[in-house]
Amino acid sequence: MIYAKILDGAVVRYPYTRADLQADNPHTSFPVELAAEVLADFGVVPVQPTAAPSYDPLTQSVAEDLPALVGGEWQQQWVIRAATPAEVIERSAAIRSTLVEAVQGHLDATARSKNYDGILSLASYAASNNPPFAAEGRAGADWRDAVWLHCYGVLDDVTNGLRPVPSVEALIAELPEMVWPPAA
Repeated sequence: MIYAKILDGAVVRYPYTRADLQADNPHTSFPVELAAEVLADFGVVPVQPTAAPSYDPLTQSVAEDLPALVGGEWQQQWVIRAATPAEVIERSAAIRSTLVEAVQGHLDATARSKNYDGILSLASYAASNNPPFAAEGRAGADWRDAVWLHCYGVLDDVTNGLRPVPSVEALIAELPEMVWPPAA
C-alpha cells in the first residue's frame, strides 16, 4: 500500500512508508496490520493507485504528482509535461534505433527460418545459378525492400507527428509479410 503524510489537508510527504511512520514515531509500537484509524491518528492516509494517463513518449513525459483528495479518498495523480526540443531529438533517435533494430531482427529471423544466415545472405542468393535459391533470394530482396520502405515511412510519420510511436510488436505486425516462392 502507498501512503501519504497529511497536515491540515495538505500533502507534506509522499510517498510515505511504514518505515517512515516508525522513524517519525520511534517510541510507538505499531500493529502488523495498520488500520485506517491507526494511520489517521498519525496523519497518514492510504493512497489509491490510478492508471497513468496515455501520452506521446516522443513529445511528452508522464510523472507521478502529489496525491489529491477525490470523492473522500486520496488518489494517485499524474502530470504530463512537454518534452524539451533536446529531449525530443534524443528520444526520436532512441525510438528510431529501437524500431530499426527490431525490424532488422525480424528480417534476419525470417531468413533464418529457411536456413539462411540472415536477410543479407538470403538476398545475395538472387544472383544464384540455382533456380530455387535464386527465386528465394529475389523474393527475399523484394520483401526486404518493401519492409524497409514501410518502416521508414512509419518513422517519418512519427517524426512529423502524423501518428503515435508504435510498439515494436505493432510495427512488426503491420509490416508486409514474406511470401516464399513455391517449392520446386
